[in-house]
Amino acid sequence: MLSYLIAILFFLILEAFFSGSELALFSVNRTKLKYLAKEGNEKAKKVYEALEKDFDDYVATTLIGTTLSIVSITSLFVSFLYEFANFIPILKSKEELFAESIIVITLLFGEILPKSVFQHYADKIIYFIIPILEFFRKVLYPLIILAKFITKIVFFLFRVKGKEERILSRDELMDLLLTEGGE
Repeated sequence: MLSYLIAILFFLILEAFFSGSELALFSVNRTKLKYLAKEGNEKAKKVYEALEKDFDDYVATTLIGTTLSIVSITSLFVSFLYEFANFIPILKSKEELFAESIIVITLLFGEILPKSVFQHYADKIIYFIIPILEFFRKVLYPLIILAKFITKIVFFLFRVKGKEERILSRDELMDLLLTEGGE
């Protein structure tokens, strides 16, 4: 039974990493990264180039990783509850009721808290996140290709156009002016 709890904790940490990383990818100040890269910061250069080259793959990696983690946690937790119920007869036939508690656990510790932390510290932790995401991107690459293929089919069927240029937010424009204006 201890092995179930260790595996559940492992996948909960993975879920927290993937869901937090997703928000960090969107929250990181790319203009600042670009500026630091131009100033000679090698780490910033590597991260900036990785984001420019493989951003969509990293996002797909976080989504697939989060989904696989949640499925694993849920399956393991339900199995744990059925086994645990054998030792405590009063829990027999109430496993489903207790299984719902995993929703609260994953929502709080696998989604809300990590996303808050990763968003707040995105500019600092992006250097840690990218190498790990790169590893998982390689491991999950067949699923990423499949997801991209399905997305293209859905976009084609519903006549959704590709990426469009988006307008910069006020903060992004100010960052751009401050970093580019200083040259």
